[in-house]
Amino acid sequence: MTVPPLMVISHGGPTAAATDSLNLAIQYWTSRGIAVLDVNYGGSTGYGRAYRQRLYGKWGVVDTQDCVDGAKYSAETFDIDPNRLVIRGSSAGGYTTLCALVFHDVFKAGASYYGVSDLEALAQETHKFEARYLDQLIGPYPERRDLYITRSPIHHGEDLSCPVIFFQGPRRQGCAARPGGDDGGNPER
Repeated sequence: MTVPPLMVISHGGPTAAATDSLNLAIQYWTSRGIAVLDVNYGGSTGYGRAYRQRLYGKWGVVDTQDCVDGAKYSAETFDIDPNRLVIRGSSAGGYTTLCALVFHDVFKAGASYYGVSDLEALAQETHKFEARYLDQLIGPYPERRDLYITRSPIHHGEDLSCPVIFFQGPRRQGCAARPGGDDGGNPER
């Protein structure tokens, strides 16, 4: 019997949460023999204030480590192939995915769905509704610019040692790719 690979999913938010309700996107993978770990990392809602506050000042650290630890634990405890661990996430989960791929050597591949790769660009260009959100998750900008640079996967591309696929749409602040340059993502302009 061949042991299955494991796909780790990092939810968006980053203070959202994965649910235990039926999710056909997850069932797609499990019905094909791929184990799935949908992580509610420190900072996820629904587990109390202290659990949510674990992410304060530690976005890109706590969430990433919880995904890495979950993958390692799954491979050590269950019939999971430790040589076929992959990670995926969208938006904030895409950021966690990219952090896991550049700051850790656990996963063999990853998929970033419109993930954040440049925290400084996100801080400079985000919409007013979330303008100070990053101060809580990382630290005040520009006073803690060092953290924004250090925790941005875009500055650590040389540390990426496995395949990663990027899914990007039109221009999003702080995301990995901007098709067509800085003109809003429309290459026909």
